[in-house]
Amino acid sequence: MHQRLASWHANGETGASSEFMAARAAGFMPDRIHWPIDASDLLRCYRLVIWVPEVREFFPQVAASHPKWAVVMAHWDELTAQLPAAMVNGDAAITLTRRMRELGL
Repeated sequence: MHQRLASWHANGETGASSEFMAARAAGFMPDRIHWPIDASDLLRCYRLVIWVPEVREFFPQVAASHPKWAVVMAHWDELTAQLPAAMVNGDAAITLTRRMRELGL
């Protein structure tokens, strides 16, 4: 897993929230906590999980890191189910981001 995390970090599309997830999966607690705040952030987190599926095993640790992350993890399937439409349709991306705001993200 650590090799794929390193490959993702070097070659994938990263952001502060996805890097936080990767660090937690690697056993680290970063000094700063970042969570996805819009559809683009969530997409980067989702792509991390696609690249390194074992990250999903660390969702409880990610959720325990901060109340906002607990919300993301509790609604992960709901939110990520909307990503395919959000990737091709600006209105769908806005709707997804709006839902994230409703959840307090």
